[in-house]
Amino acid sequence: MKQKIQSVENLKNIILKEKKRGKKIVLCHGVFDLLHVGHIKHFEQAKKLGDILIVTVTPDRFVNKGPKRPVFNQRLRLDALSALHAVNFVALSNNPTAVEIIQKLKPNIYCKGSDYKNHKDDISGKINNEARSIRKCGGKIVYTKEITFSSSELINKFSDLYSVKEKFLIKKIKQKYDFPKINNLINKFKQLKVLVVGEIIVDQYFFCEALGKSGKEPMLVLKDVKKESYIGGAGAICRHLTQFCNKISLLSMVGEKGELLGEIKKSLNKIIKFNYIRKKNSPTIVKKRFLDNVSNHKVLGVYSINDDLLTFDDEKKFN
Repeated sequence: MKQKIQSVENLKNIILKEKKRGKKIVLCHGVFDLLHVGHIKHFEQAKKLGDILIVTVTPDRFVNKGPKRPVFNQRLRLDALSALHAVNFVALSNNPTAVEIIQKLKPNIYCKGSDYKNHKDDISGKINNEARSIRKCGGKIVYTKEITFSSSELINKFSDLYSVKEKFLIKKIKQKYDFPKINNLINKFKQLKVLVVGEIIVDQYFFCEALGKSGKEPMLVLKDVKKESYIGGAGAICRHLTQFCNKISLLSMVGEKGELLGEIKKSLNKIIKFNYIRKKNSPTIVKKRFLDNVSNHKVLGVYSINDDLLTFDDEKKFN
């Protein structure tokens, strides 16, 4: 099973070799939080479309399906998928959608379930982007005809995720509003002008391997493997709001020397109007977190921050 679990980079090389041998590559992608009979039937049908079936998995940090999700972490989800006979290779994606993984692997066929066949039903619009991406790679999208289940629906139905108060509130909402009405209300958010006031934070994640204890000092020694950087704080709030609103202004502050200002501006969506001051005697807020590369558990956090109140001059500029 371990040989089935590969990195995306290794898979690129494997696919190149297999294509030269005339093999047809099929790709499935998803969260697969609760592996059920619908998934198994889907993979069995997908495998019949080609010679090699690859399944890529959305990482934990991009699973936005509600509280306590994913139920099973990315390692367990990879292990479960690798145990299936129909699946040849499994890999963890490092992206929030399948578009990037399609572009990297360039499969002959991208396979989705029958519930994705009507693109209008996908309010996220992701399936349209995925279909365009596979066509650009010279492949095609195919929909299987298996029994359909929803992992989220099964988890919500049979697990105890919500408190009594939350269940009562959800029941009241369902009695008063149906989905089209809720969707229509959310679409009206686009007309709002939104101002977000708060601190910009640069979140840096250093994925490391533990080498053990230092031979000279009583401390843990880590080998850095990779680094990821994201805009957090008020910037993250703005990023979420871009899914609902078209007019967003951000009022924030950066360090006196403007550290990482270029990275912040580059990371913010173009529809966000970014206004800021340079806070005196302060750095741009950076939160460094060191994580174990295998378990993703946090080992250490180092923050660059000055949480003193604004000076009179800075407060005047801010106002």
